[in-house]
Amino acid sequence: MTIPVLYSEQKLTEQQPTSILDHYLTEEELAAKLKIKRSTLQRWRRLGIGPPYTRRGKTPLYHDESAAQWLRDGEIKPRRSRRARKTLARNSIAGSPP
Repeated sequence: MTIPVLYSEQKLTEQQPTSILDHYLTEEELAAKLKIKRSTLQRWRRLGIGPPYTRRGKTPLYHDESAAQWLRDGEIKPRRSRRARKTLARNSIAGSPP
């Protein structure tokens, strides 16, 4: 699974934004980048589990870096299941010399 690029790593000194809204994404833009439906973002917003947003009038806007951070915060570190740990322990005991 590839993680979508939501934020450019370029320094602001290299490329000055032409508008204060340059780093904000609309609902449609963020949904497209995350490859989800717009209604999913709306549902997440209602449930309070989606990326942070701000409103400009009635329009929700998502800051690209905040959305990227929200995505990173949801990362899950893989861990072995209990069954896998038992199997590894059993195999290491069986393979050790007497």
